[in-house]
This record gives sequence, structure tokens and C-alpha cells, in this order.
Amino acid sequence: MSASAFKPSTRWAISAGGSIGGGKGKVGAGVICLTLFDVQSQRFIPLTLYGASAGVGLPVGGNLSTFSPTFFGTSKPMIPDDFDGRVTVTGADLTVLVGGSAAWCTFWNVDHDPYWLDIGGLQVGVSGGISAGIYYASTSPKNARDNDGCLIAPGGDPLCGGASRMPSSSSESGNMSQAR
Repeated sequence: MSASAFKPSTRWAISAGGSIGGGKGKVGAGVICLTLFDVQSQRFIPLTLYGASAGVGLPVGGNLSTFSPTFFGTSKPMIPDDFDGRVTVTGADLTVLVGGSAAWCTFWNVDHDPYWLDIGGLQVGVSGGISAGIYYASTSPKNARDNDGCLIAPGGDPLCGGASRMPSSSSESGNMSQAR
């Protein structure tokens, strides 16, 4: 599916998918796989972050995360390719088989609310540390897939990924069951 197949949207969600990284001392490099979700079209878009960070932690780590979307709004309608560019990621995690992370990101070239997007949550793998880094975001609209399950929206069924709060800048009601 090409980026031109997407209608511009102001309603989005983001969720962690997995990460792998390593470093020596206080500097490391890594790849973070996220899912960008277009709430209006109900499409999942792969989003990969490539970059470097500074912090303390295990010399090598990797994990997989559950889908737990953080909903956010943008000040103008956007397509997935508009999210390509620099991203700041900061957080802390500890996972020994099963664990969790507290992590946030912000896109430099996208005016979004909230400013810091929560990408932490439950994860499996082996990782641990505290870091902050600058990454390059690359979306993959051609690998997007439609949501074939229940509606994912703010205020929706938490079992469908509708648990985070509505962005303060959104003009939509809390019940978006008619969003399609």
C-alpha cells in the first residue's frame, strides 16, 4: 500500500513493538520497532527508529512489547510519511524474561499533542538501563495492514487497545465507535 493510498488524518496512536541495541560504556546504538496507527482509517503502519543513545545499562539487550497504544492528535492532517525524521527517545527499562519499561518519544517535525508519547509497557526479553537518544524514524506505508478486529479508539474497549486518554487538542468525543 503506497503512502498516497492514505487520507490525511489528525488522529493517531503509537505503540512499542520491540527493540534491540547494544553499546559500550555510556554510548549505544539500537533499533526500535513501533507501530503507528491511523485511528481514522484503522490501519497499522510499521515505524522503525534507528539511532544512538547515551545512558547506563546492559551492554546488549532486546525485547518484544505488547500492543498498548497511546493516542495523540496532530495540529494538521498528516500521512504516515510525514512522521519520517528525527525523534528523541528517553526511558528506563528492566526486563529479565518478563518486565517493563517507562519510555517516551517525541517527533521533531510533527506538531503533536501530547508532546511526549508514551511508548513503554509490558515486555519480554532481556534488557535494562536508563537512556536518552536521538533516532531517525522511518515509516513503511507499503507494509501497512488494516485492522480486521474491533475498533481501536480512545475511550473504546480496553481489550481492543482503547485505554489511553483522549488528547486534549482533539475535537472528537470520547466515544468514537462511529469513527469509520
